Amino acid sequence: MTKVSITDHSFQNNGILISIIIPMNSIIADDLAAVIGHNSLRKLWLAYNDLRSCANTILYSLSKIRTLTALDLSGNDMSEDTAAFVALAVTSNSSLEGLGLSYNRLSTSGIVTIADSLSNISTLKILNIKNTAFTEEASDSVTSLIKSNTGIEELYLGYNKLKAGALKIVRALKEVSSLKVLDLNSSKTSGIIADDLSAVIDRNSLQILWLANNDLRLNISTILDSLSKITTLTELNLSGNDMTDDVAASLASAIKSNSSLEDLRLSNNRLTTSSIATMSESLSKNSLLTIFDLRNNIVTEEAAGAIGTLVKNKTGIKLLYLGKNKLGAGALKIVRALKEVSSLKVLDSNNNNTSGIIADDLADDLAAVIDHN
Repeated sequence: MTKVSITDHSFQNNGILISIIIPMNSIIADDLAAVIGHNSLRKLWLAYNDLRSCANTILYSLSKIRTLTALDLSGNDMSEDTAAFVALAVTSNSSLEGLGLSYNRLSTSGIVTIADSLSNISTLKILNIKNTAFTEEASDSVTSLIKSNTGIEELYLGYNKLKAGALKIVRALKEVSSLKVLDLNSSKTSGIIADDLSAVIDRNSLQILWLANNDLRLNISTILDSLSKITTLTELNLSGNDMTDDVAASLASAIKSNSSLEDLRLSNNRLTTSSIATMSESLSKNSLLTIFDLRNNIVTEEAAGAIGTLVKNKTGIKLLYLGKNKLGAGALKIVRALKEVSSLKVLDSNNNNTSGIIADDLADDLAAVIDHN
């Protein structure tokens, strides 16, 4: 689901090398550094190349140029030792707009070093530091870089251990009015961010909001009420927040307002059949939904009719996750509805207590779904 937005198609301009997107490993670091030294690079994308400490050589060369606007070094197993070289490259390229460093081992000290360097520029629009092993101790530095780059559009912070530090960061985002993407998945925060996050939502035209696994519970209603006031949302992930039927009305309102929603993830909550009934009318007015995740809730066969109708109206649905509920014989209604769909890529109905009584009927209809997709 992750969107790496700092990448684009490579191009050349008057024979000058502008960008590089190539599979490689650390053995060409020295030669690539020489290439950088002879060109006016604007974009350099080197994600998932196992560069490790060899990235230092490349980054040192980048510190000698002033033209870079986008750099992606995600997934290179870089450690905090590389952070000083990243900071050096950032400082030299003060027009940097996109920086991708996700899936590295930069740690808290590394992120502090990099964030402090980013505080000295004002052009940053996209920052991806998800899953880089930093904690709430880095939140002051991240807050400072946001305050310096109030034109930021996409911020990926998920899968770190922000905890209470998330509150500082969200409060800094209240000064931003250009935000389109906010990733706080699995940040170990809590409902304390609800009021301030609502203010961020009110001020921005968010398109993507990922808040999975943050134990938001009832506080999520405040966030959902703000989402019901915007119309721009295309992706919403609220999985793993211990949500109950008490928030169903707010959730339905948010879904109804954002009729362009394409990706809705609500897994690992405590939503019941009642919630599905409450949401079904709002979801029925959405014709663009392609991903729907309801895994591991408390949805019974009584909800099968509503889900079946929903699926039947979503003929473009691609990923449907319904596993670990209690659909029982209701699974048959849903599978029969799926016979109208021709775009399905993933169907999860694991552990739904479908009895042997319906096994033959289910097999025949599922075969028809497979034939049609």
